[in-house]
Amino acid sequence: MLNLILLRLIQSSDILYHSQKGRPVKLKLEQSNDITILSVSDGIEAAQIPVLKAGLHKLFQSKKTLVVLDLLTVKNELLMIQPMLSELSGLPHWAQEQGAQLAVISTATGVGTANTREEGIRAIQSPLAGLQMLEAKLQAQLKMLETQKADFTQKINSAAADDVRALRQENSKLHNTIKSLEEINLRFLKKRTEPSQSIAVKAKWDELQSILSIVLVQEGLLADKDSK
Repeated sequence: MLNLILLRLIQSSDILYHSQKGRPVKLKLEQSNDITILSVSDGIEAAQIPVLKAGLHKLFQSKKTLVVLDLLTVKNELLMIQPMLSELSGLPHWAQEQGAQLAVISTATGVGTANTREEGIRAIQSPLAGLQMLEAKLQAQLKMLETQKADFTQKINSAAADDVRALRQENSKLHNTIKSLEEINLRFLKKRTEPSQSIAVKAKWDELQSILSIVLVQEGLLADKDSK
């Protein structure tokens, strides 16, 4: 894996990066509100794309998720040579998978997402770009989960026969326990009676009604049925 090494600050915004192999990549970093502009101020080769991606990744990790990559100073014929063309055209989607928006500024056919910085900034700030980023990020997460699922399935399939039998036996015991609890619960529910149907509760209610009637008669609030 290529190591990204900061050699020196040329100016306050000029950075020189290099990898273990190849010549350095000279980049200029600018900030405009929440937009980060990264300009390649010298030529770039396909072998240096991993270095460029490492620099972009560091920006994304530092919460700089709206980035413009300006390649206008690089000759178009250099950008349109394979595998350079494929690498550069795939950068915006790669950035979206990491939760960032990246506009590539170039007039080379098939390379740039915009011809000017202004167009690129408008593009990455649009609501559509936000939805596309969310979709790409979710797809990347789904792909990761599918890979984890495949690994887990493979581990299960390659488990020793004894382990599988032990798991099945444990599962059978658990199933029987649940079934037994369900049967006990069902028997309990069948025995349960509603309070209104309980003889003891009904007798208590009749007694309370009788006492209340006597009190009301004594207070003159209710006519005595026996006196009629």
